[in-house]
Amino acid sequence: MSSIGEQFGVKGRRRILQADVPGRPNHAIHFWEIKSKPGSTVERLEKAYLNTLAAIDLAESIGRQLRADARYTEQGQQDQHRNHILREGVP
Repeated sequence: MSSIGEQFGVKGRRRILQADVPGRPNHAIHFWEIKSKPGSTVERLEKAYLNTLAAIDLAESIGRQLRADARYTEQGQQDQHRNHILREGVP
């Protein structure tokens, strides 16, 4: 299912994080508005842009899950989060 923006050729979001998090900067970014042709460099850049946002969302989700898990100390949560990002989020 596509978003309203995608119906008009706009992809992405206004900020890096989906929601503001206290104590963390949430920098403004630009929407993806460039039309691309299949197999072009622009299409590869568009995929990289969208995959980056998806990786950020995944990292945020894993971080929330780890903070809710009482089995880990704060240092253990950080270690698990870092390991997950390196294993899953970095291509």
